[in-house]
Amino acid sequence: MEQCDCVYIFSHPERHYEEIKYALEQGKHVLCESPIALKKGGKQKLFLPLPITRKLVLMEANKTAYNTAYNRLILLAKSGKIGNVISVDASCTSMFHAPNANLAHTWNSICAWGPTAMLPVFQLFHEPYEKQMISLFEEETLSFDSFTKIDFCFPSAVATIKVGERRQNRRRTGHLRYEGLHLCAGALVEDRLFRAPI
Repeated sequence: MEQCDCVYIFSHPERHYEEIKYALEQGKHVLCESPIALKKGGKQKLFLPLPITRKLVLMEANKTAYNTAYNRLILLAKSGKIGNVISVDASCTSMFHAPNANLAHTWNSICAWGPTAMLPVFQLFHEPYEKQMISLFEEETLSFDSFTKIDFCFPSAVATIKVGERRQNRRRTGHLRYEGLHLCAGALVEDRLFRAPI
């Protein structure tokens, strides 16, 4: 670590906090995959005071946040040209081939896709909210959710996110990921389906 100026952290989310803290203590800039911390208040502890006093950069990596098409969609929604956004539905799922995977070292669905799915919700709505979360656990002792749905209720809008991460138990390998974002305000709907050879 002495020979670098910055580090990129893409480890299991449970290790992010300690790895970020160590890198910052070593005087390194940090780019970390979402989520930066799993425990409430962990993110605030990391951003203060080390990065400020040492003039270090600590940044969360979320490629969707920097996607041009995504940003144009959010700007259009925020502009009011289509009316007030009253509903957001975002879905992110994937399937991976790992029949013997150690789930203790595998990203669950909310860690893998939660930050991406929640991004448009909190970029468009800034009011206090109530939420209801439902999860399907593949391995509850490890908190490995294979599917999670969260409904958000804001004073003037609603939002739903759905995230899923399933192991494929068949012989052939493949990857199918669906990303969808539906914004209800006039007629703004954007869907993307990505397929890799199965």
